[in-house]
Amino acid sequence: MSYIVPHFVETKQKVWGPFTFANFIILIGVGAVLGILWFLLNNFAIWIMIAIIIVPLTLVSMFAKINGQPITKMGIYFFKYLFLGKKYIWLGSTKKQSIDEFVNIKTAPKRIIQEKSEEKVTIASVKKDIEKLGKILDAKDQ
Repeated sequence: MSYIVPHFVETKQKVWGPFTFANFIILIGVGAVLGILWFLLNNFAIWIMIAIIIVPLTLVSMFAKINGQPITKMGIYFFKYLFLGKKYIWLGSTKKQSIDEFVNIKTAPKRIIQEKSEEKVTIASVKKDIEKLGKILDAKDQ
């Protein structure tokens, strides 16, 4: 039986409702940006369209998690991977090697191949093989 092992069991102090201090700062920042846009745009329809885009993205960035990690942390990891240098730990050898150096395959003598091809497979022989296999598997279960 497999059990789920909890990962990242850190709990952060809640400031107000479900919001942590970082979430609270983000909410204040988004509210400030929307307030500044309200005075700069002087057009309610455009401001609503921008707010409809910004507010859900903010809420998703505050509450969504991927594998128990906040989505903001995943975004940081994504941009680090995208823009920072990559480490290549395994360089391997510069000499090209063929598969024959790694695997030593010996072919079967022709005599054995001919003997096998002369055997006829019948339904009775297959049933016997299946019964033998069943007995072996039953013995392993006990």
